[in-house]
Amino acid sequence: MEHGGPVVVNLDEVEEADLTLAQLLEAARRTVAAKGQSIRLEKPAEGAVLQVLQRGGFLNPDDADRLEFWFGGKTPA
Repeated sequence: MEHGGPVVVNLDEVEEADLTLAQLLEAARRTVAAKGQSIRLEKPAEGAVLQVLQRGGFLNPDDADRLEFWFGGKTPA
């Protein structure tokens, strides 16, 4: 992260997920944002990750930064 480029996370192979994954990525998102850097998902969250986000209350429509991170500007399914 210290070399300027964004961190890109690929979740394609995630078949099972729990709140730990969502919490870890949220912590990383906030940490890099505080440092003026960026992290993003390669593709919008889907499947098991999307289910965890829905169950865990991570999809507050008032949190534009969070929705942008998880869905890259697309509307969640």
